[in-house]
Amino acid sequence: MTRQPRVTARQVEKVARKLGFVFKRHGRGSHDVWQHFRDSRILVISYHSGSTIKPGTMKQILKSLELTPDKFQELL
Repeated sequence: MTRQPRVTARQVEKVARKLGFVFKRHGRGSHDVWQHFRDSRILVISYHSGSTIKPGTMKQILKSLELTPDKFQELL
């Protein structure tokens, strides 16, 4: 298993769009809520001034996207 990718929220957004997620609404603070157009999966992306997403948060994002770190890297 490879290490989790160190990416920004914009890069996560790019992959989410490729997978069929669409922006739903702004959440609390600096969080955006995305929803998959077909099966209603929810993805929350936190935006913090272009900084990289922490490993624990990235793990949850990968789980929501139903991706492995390798597959995520391919979609970048």
